[in-house]
Amino acid sequence: MHIDRIEQSKIIEHWGQGDTQGLMQQLGIIFLLSPKLFLPILNHTIFKLLR
Repeated sequence: MHIDRIEQSKIIEHWGQGDTQGLMQQLGIIFLLSPKLFLPILNHTIFKLLR
């Protein structure tokens, strides 16, 4: 998000805040696990490590 303060057709102040995680999630580069998927994935990973 970017916010600019303009006076007499000139940008006097600028504030910006990036949301890199949100961008990466929208692009499909990262995803967040839902609580329903977290435990089965954790169990599967532990099972594979112990075999």
